Amino acid sequence: MRKLVKLLLAAAAIGFGFLAYVYLTLPNVAELGATNPPTTAFMELRADEARARNVPPRRVQRWVPYSRISSSLKRAVLVAEDGTFWEHDGIDVTQIKESIERDLQKRTFGRGGSTITQQLAKNLYLSPSKNPVRKLRELLIARRMEASLTKTRIFEIYLNVIEWGDGIYGADAAARVYFRKPAADGPFEVFSDLDSRISHYQRILTMFASVTAALLPITAVNVVNVTRSGSSLAFVLPLFVIYFALVATLATQTIRLSRRVRELREQKRVYE
Repeated sequence: MRKLVKLLLAAAAIGFGFLAYVYLTLPNVAELGATNPPTTAFMELRADEARARNVPPRRVQRWVPYSRISSSLKRAVLVAEDGTFWEHDGIDVTQIKESIERDLQKRTFGRGGSTITQQLAKNLYLSPSKNPVRKLRELLIARRMEASLTKTRIFEIYLNVIEWGDGIYGADAAARVYFRKPAADGPFEVFSDLDSRISHYQRILTMFASVTAALLPITAVNVVNVTRSGSSLAFVLPLFVIYFALVATLATQTIRLSRRVRELREQKRVYE
């Protein structure tokens, strides 16, 4: 009995020491209230991975204030990542319970239940590993962030540092890379702009195709007539050169515009 008590006391002491160590080594998140983070754990991790492949690290990022990010983009992120962000205190217990139930049913340890605050804590200070200790630190850092920072500031940092693609960090960088627009132009504005640009290019494409189709038979008929009449080619050759050059130019532009329309449609599919 005494041995069991000693073992329990020793286990309790070890557990207390471990929790104390985890808590005391948590980062100081209060400084984020006035200072933008110059880098994140995920950025450094991606840079190390690139160097390991002998590839130059890529980092596309442009910090923008919360007020200059489109409201529609903010809403889209909240709907996709954390619908109750403004209500919870950094941890969504309901989502965690549902995630645990799914994991138990599938007998896997998948992604689940992470709020925007938790995702930010992981990206700033931790790693993508599924280590339970890492998850504990994530929860503690998230609670500390909620206690030290405003919700708006947490969301602002999130929108500026989260990875949106290979070496692309933040909403503004993503908007410029994928849509050639700043984050101030939200998804709906970008979507509308893509539609108008596709329509514009398609109108030009139709015009080029029509002119090309009209010129080809005219050119062919002229060649036949010159051949039959025995006229001097020296007289009509410059005209044929102009015809063929115009047709080749129109065909080239038609191909280029067709490719551009496909690229714009692909951008729409990426957004959708």
